[in-house]
Amino acid sequence: MSRLGARIAVALAVLLGTVLGVASPAWAHAVLLRTSPAGGYSVAGPLSQLRLTFSEPVSASPDAVRVTGPTPGLRSAAIATGGGRTLVVATGLLHDGPYLVRWQVTADDGDVVDGSYTFGVGSGVAPDALSGAGRAGSPAGSLVPTAVLRWALFAALAAALGGLVGQALTGRLRRLAAGVGARPLPPDAGLPLRAACLVGGVAALALTVHALDGSSWAAGGADLLSWSALTGPGARLPALEVALFVASAVSLALPGKARRIAAVPLLAVALVEGMRGHLHQQAGTGGALLIAVHVALAAAWTGALIVVLRTAVAWRRAGRGNAAWQLAGLYSRSALVAYLLVVGTGTLAAVLILPTPGSLVTTGYGQVLGVKLLVVAVVTGLALHSRRLLRREDPALLEGRSRRWQPRAMALLLAVAALLVSVSPPRLTALAQQTQPPPSPTGPVVELGALAGQLTVGVSVSTGLLRLQVSNPASDDREGQTYTGNADLVRPGQRPHAVRLRPCGPGCFAAPVDVGAPGLGVTVRVASPGWTGGTAAFGVPWPPVPVTALLTRALDALRGARRVTIVEQVTSDTSRPAPVAVTLHDTGAALLSTEPYSDPASLAPFALPPDGTGRRVAFGVGGTYFVELTLDAAGRVAAERLVTPNHLIERTLTYR
Repeated sequence: MSRLGARIAVALAVLLGTVLGVASPAWAHAVLLRTSPAGGYSVAGPLSQLRLTFSEPVSASPDAVRVTGPTPGLRSAAIATGGGRTLVVATGLLHDGPYLVRWQVTADDGDVVDGSYTFGVGSGVAPDALSGAGRAGSPAGSLVPTAVLRWALFAALAAALGGLVGQALTGRLRRLAAGVGARPLPPDAGLPLRAACLVGGVAALALTVHALDGSSWAAGGADLLSWSALTGPGARLPALEVALFVASAVSLALPGKARRIAAVPLLAVALVEGMRGHLHQQAGTGGALLIAVHVALAAAWTGALIVVLRTAVAWRRAGRGNAAWQLAGLYSRSALVAYLLVVGTGTLAAVLILPTPGSLVTTGYGQVLGVKLLVVAVVTGLALHSRRLLRREDPALLEGRSRRWQPRAMALLLAVAALLVSVSPPRLTALAQQTQPPPSPTGPVVELGALAGQLTVGVSVSTGLLRLQVSNPASDDREGQTYTGNADLVRPGQRPHAVRLRPCGPGCFAAPVDVGAPGLGVTVRVASPGWTGGTAAFGVPWPPVPVTALLTRALDALRGARRVTIVEQVTSDTSRPAPVAVTLHDTGAALLSTEPYSDPASLAPFALPPDGTGRRVAFGVGGTYFVELTLDAAGRVAAERLVTPNHLIERTLTYR
């Protein structure tokens, strides 16, 4: 190897070490996990500061968060804290009313992510004013330029790396021809490799500028002169790809076999893409290497196909048909191995990224992946057709539609792949949904519970807020459970009105509501895979009337009873026939000692509307037990309905 080649090899080793050592794990798309105030809800003032917490450290300019609302002359300034994961936004004192927040940040992997959400200040903000953009945030306008630039980068990588592979195949045939004394083969009809590296470098440079300032290309370009900005968490990976493409272009100027070293920085680009991918944080270094292998093989397969087809056509037209068929056959054998590895690594990556098979149709990432699978199926069909033509040495392989459509299908596959890596994976989207808690209840709270099938349902209604908590018999492993829920508000003389519930944690759903006049009803429908769900209806006494003294007297009377006859029914599934009642005898004190509400001082009981059986009292205990008591004429507990985790207990009490 020449002295220049040795120097380039050393430089490439340094660059490769930088790839392995500098890049920290990233989610490949920062997601807004939670906000304060909570998005989609209204809070009591005064308020002069917002907080936005992300899934990973982000870079943001002072004007990265813009707030609009009824406050005159409203200005905002963002400062990163908490290691870059949290933005604290100073707004000045905000007037009562609805507000819209738009934000844009750069993730650690260089992707620009933006989104919006709403919140309200004061109790007079209607829920409808907060429903337009009440999510914790979602990628928006940056998706298109990012996907286009990533496609250009992938296409350049395929042309350069695949071009080198194609040249290696034609070189092998040239050596074989020379070994048997055959006349030299015509020149290759390859790809402009240095031009491909230039395109890749320009695409990576544009991604770097976009990462430095996603809202202004001019501002991002100016930041290219700042070393600290280039080595910052958002720009260092795309900036490193610029250097790798340049190194590959320089290596291609080397004479003879030394130019093969150009493949090393191109493989390093594939490794950088693995570190920018969704699996790096999810599966660590193994995930990054899996994506790197997938990207490198796909690029080599695609680019080599174009080189082989172009060269084979040129050789056939030059009267060297046998050599053309030998080249096509040589590529076909190596391409089969590459195809199987590309499909295998892609399938494994999809299994690791998608939380459930249903995510393929229920999430944006899954839908784009479905399109990619469809294009892969088309490419597979074209490849099988080409192999049949190759066996027969059919001229249609080199002159017909197959020659034209295979490269086009591969280019489409690269475009879909570029879009796929620009979309947030479903696991991270679900994390964002489940870590945004609703605001704390304000004012009085009504807590009611029911058992719907096998699912325990707790409903909490407070001023402006409806919260639903669902659990199943496996709730000890709550993080591993999934739930769905929806709710309707029912008012006297009106049709049911669907409420837009927002996930707020495992089994948790919440929504802003206008409780309004008395007579509100709530109907909920819940489900959890593997368990029987169902429907539960609740009448919400609003405003709640406290009855602490009434409950205290009733429990004192129960505690003093010497003999109580209890008829009890216990069920763990309301969809099945009612269980046989059991009759028990005990003292009132002994019965009360087993109840979760023996101390009324810690409870917030409220009156339920009468139903003809006596006065009724309801209350919640610790958010997991829900009690309804019916009192007789003497003020004693005559009936009890107790919802516990996974059970519904109904009792009638008779005193002697």
